[in-house]
Amino acid sequence: MALADAQDRWRLVTVDPGLVIGPALNADPTSESFTVLRQTIGGEARFGAPRVAVAVVDVREVACAHLAAAFLPEARGRHLVVAESTDIVDLARRLLPAYGARYPLPRRAVPKPLAVAFAPAAGLERGHLRRNTGFALRGDTTKGRKLLGVRYRPAQHSLEEMLDRLVRAETPKPHS
Repeated sequence: MALADAQDRWRLVTVDPGLVIGPALNADPTSESFTVLRQTIGGEARFGAPRVAVAVVDVREVACAHLAAAFLPEARGRHLVVAESTDIVDLARRLLPAYGARYPLPRRAVPKPLAVAFAPAAGLERGHLRRNTGFALRGDTTKGRKLLGVRYRPAQHSLEEMLDRLVRAETPKPHS
């Protein structure tokens, strides 16, 4: 920040998104967000998942925030870009009505000690689960809303669009 304050040729603006959800543009989505979604629907957590806190935001709001940060002269400083804070179990439960019959989605939370004990078997780090399970994330997004003009769509809608895109990407195409 000191470097930015010591000059007047450019301004420092950062856009700090949460877990980016929503539809991908490419045919084979490979972001970490899609990895999380694949794990959620893949059955690894069908008996339950830890309540790992996540702050989610639609990819389109992240794009709008970046454009505003680049082109609005009044944009300065750090902007949290988050539609809402939730956890992995809640996100999975939101998918149950539309996708619960097709995918082995987690339906309940796993107690933290059990999640930490089995973390390596699930490909997770114990320390990460210890630090991030059972806590709510809180952040003030007022600055991004006011200065960058970010308007958030419901996370439910973004999540369903993301899963629809993932299903289309992974459905085998018929041979011509």
